[in-house]
Amino acid sequence: MALICNKYKAWLMYMLSKALLAHAG
Repeated sequence: MALICNKYKAWLMYMLSKALLAHAG
């Protein structure tokens, strides 16, 4: 369960950073 949670968190952070980069650029 923790593994799935970590994967989800990592994916969420990845999407967030991608959106931020796209917004900044």
